[in-house]
Amino acid sequence: MIDREMVGRVISCVEHPGLWRIEDQNGRFMGRAGMREQGAEFLAAWFLANDQDWS
Repeated sequence: MIDREMVGRVISCVEHPGLWRIEDQNGRFMGRAGMREQGAEFLAAWFLANDQDWS
């Protein structure tokens, strides 16, 4: 199981109500999503892509 804080977080966007703000584990803005689940899917895919040994 992946620790949520290790990957990042999806929180309500104050600047754009109705959207979700996606942040990495360091709190850096990564984008916005229309649904919270979409933000979580993005973070999971981003984490797995960065975790792969592509060599």
